Amino acid sequence: MSQAKQPQITTINVSDYSGDETLSGVTWEDFYPGTSQAIFYIHIGCVIISIFGCFGNVFTMMIISKWSNISSGAAFIWGLALTDLVAVFIDGILEILLQMFGIVIASLNSFVCAAFNFLSWVTTMWSFYITVLFSLDKCFAVLFPFKGYFLFITLNHI
Repeated sequence: MSQAKQPQITTINVSDYSGDETLSGVTWEDFYPGTSQAIFYIHIGCVIISIFGCFGNVFTMMIISKWSNISSGAAFIWGLALTDLVAVFIDGILEILLQMFGIVIASLNSFVCAAFNFLSWVTTMWSFYITVLFSLDKCFAVLFPFKGYFLFITLNHI
């Protein structure tokens, strides 16, 4: 009877890395190279999707801006596209690309870190509020179809 081959297990001697010695050049990526490579490819995918999202939001804003009469729903969609554009550009492109090149926003300085966090928070909150306003607009349009015509005036431009 032949025995199954046992997989080779690589172990790290913890005693080599404890005590007074420091791990100045060792990161978690050295211990888990497969996970590090998977995260790298996920970051590349996020950047590519974010770039397409930026183009989509810009095209949406351009198309709605060209309309002669803009309904309240279209104005809300335009605002939502703007906040999403800012959020995707900051969180999806700038932050991830800088991180891929070894620049962590939190370690730059407190102003840059605070500005990125503030813009991320503001765009998220505005997205929530615009979505709620859009839903209320459509709710009033359904509940009061004839009064809604006079309440929600169409805009000539954004």
